[in-house]
Amino acid sequence: MKANLPRLVAAILAALCIGTPVAAQQSPSLAPRVLERHRLDLDGDGKPDDMIVWFADSVDPGSIGKIEFRLSHAGTRILQDTLSRWDPPPRDFHGTGNLIPSRRLYVADFPEAGRLLFLFGEEEGCCLQDLTIYRLGPDGPALYGHPGEVWFHSSPQPRPGVVATFAAALMTEAIGAPTKEFVKASTYAPVVVYRLGKTFEIDSAATIATTRRLRGGFAGFEYRTDVYIVRRRDKSPALWDVSARRIIR
Repeated sequence: MKANLPRLVAAILAALCIGTPVAAQQSPSLAPRVLERHRLDLDGDGKPDDMIVWFADSVDPGSIGKIEFRLSHAGTRILQDTLSRWDPPPRDFHGTGNLIPSRRLYVADFPEAGRLLFLFGEEEGCCLQDLTIYRLGPDGPALYGHPGEVWFHSSPQPRPGVVATFAAALMTEAIGAPTKEFVKASTYAPVVVYRLGKTFEIDSAATIATTRRLRGGFAGFEYRTDVYIVRRRDKSPALWDVSARRIIR
């Protein structure tokens, strides 16, 4: 009886469809596949490297599951987010100088920042896409900046000898107009201007000037619900102080 016990257990498991690895049950059509393959110097040693973009094998949002870097200097590096996937850039992104023929990824050289890779979060149809920027160097991709969910007022335009910037607005929430003088209103969020220098940072002066022009005023660098962005009937913007019930001058 003891000699036949393993066979008996195996038969029971087979009858219950237990014990077969999930990978073995997957259809060949669901196997991971390559979306793009690019060859260029990614680690700065003058030798071409491979960048392979893999399909996200899932019904969840996001077409890109991981990016594999095969570097002549540092070996293989994998860029993968366990919490989310990536999709092509949003329609409002118009970055120039892309070093690869891709509609999914944006890779460009910037005078102080170096070679940067822009990755855009999964497109779910209701929200803005998340932006993460990586610097490509001798040891592979390293996190450079993560502004989060934004829409682009202006996109990066790399030029020799010029520190590039881009302007991105944070998410706002539409609300009812506080008075009949206005036709639209939303919670406050600035239009932030980012500098792509040696470090990723906010250009404070440019952010204030841009927000004043596009929002009708400036009320800080953070999202606020006690200040509204309002639009007059002539479409001109202004900022509304909710508690004081007046326009902020």
